[in-house]
Amino acid sequence: MYNCSGNCEKNDTCDRRNGACVNCAPGWENQHCNKTCTAGHYGDNCNKTCGNCLDDKTCNYVNGTCTDGCKEGFKGGLCITKCSTYEYGQNCQNRCSYHCYNNDTCDPLFGNCSRCASGYQNAKCDEKCNNGTYGENCTYQCGECLNAVTCNHVNGTCPKGCKPGWQNTDKCDKQCNNGTYGENCTYQCGACLNAVTCNHINGTCPKGCKPGWQTTDKCDKPCDVGSYGSNCDKACGRCLGAGNCSLTDGNCLGGCQEGFTGDNCHERIQNLHNTPDAAVIAAPVVATVVLITVIVVVVILRHRRISKIIAA
Repeated sequence: MYNCSGNCEKNDTCDRRNGACVNCAPGWENQHCNKTCTAGHYGDNCNKTCGNCLDDKTCNYVNGTCTDGCKEGFKGGLCITKCSTYEYGQNCQNRCSYHCYNNDTCDPLFGNCSRCASGYQNAKCDEKCNNGTYGENCTYQCGECLNAVTCNHVNGTCPKGCKPGWQNTDKCDKQCNNGTYGENCTYQCGACLNAVTCNHINGTCPKGCKPGWQTTDKCDKPCDVGSYGSNCDKACGRCLGAGNCSLTDGNCLGGCQEGFTGDNCHERIQNLHNTPDAAVIAAPVVATVVLITVIVVVVILRHRRISKIIAA
């Protein structure tokens, strides 16, 4: 009787003449069932193909299990089951990022997202935007956030408001409107020369001040009483009463003091009050006339007296 190999199916006896098995036990092949399945196959008559074993290693030739685990994207003992939604990697043991665009699932092999949600970056979308950037693909630059705090990585909002000179929009990405400056753009520009707007951050006038305003950085202080013009370097004229002159051109809007004329009241009127005193001039003349008159009268009287004496 032929000595059977022992790998016949269910330990069936073999052909007594040549030792051939009717069927082989799982994992064995050829006529006498004395050869294990070739690499990549397993099971009854070695007619099953191994699953997706890690590193392309062969499976167990009897039951098909992958002894070292599965390739990325597959799970289960036989490594023929694909990862479920939101799973990826070796044995599907990793969870996709929560930040794939529109909450899509990731690639089951390596966990890569086809596209990231706003505020996240890299292939797996598991890293926030770098400081100073935000939005989809982190392509946008943060605005002018107060105290250089970075903006929200998703929508770009500044958590503590804006730097001076920037409008208090959510993103602080717009300068103050012309004519305003400072924190929250709440301050009005001064009297800048030629109506040029001031610096949106600190309010300084880049080309100086209009006439009538002192040359401070912000041109926000008018000339002192009694002065006017560019840089307030001109003195007002003789304006009536305590009235001050126009800060821009020096005109005395209320008129001039007595004895002065002109728009700016700098011109003195030519009259008795501003020529040599008439009394001073007239006094010698009058005195001379009186003296001559007295002399004439005396002469006449003496002449008459002499005439009377002669006649007597």
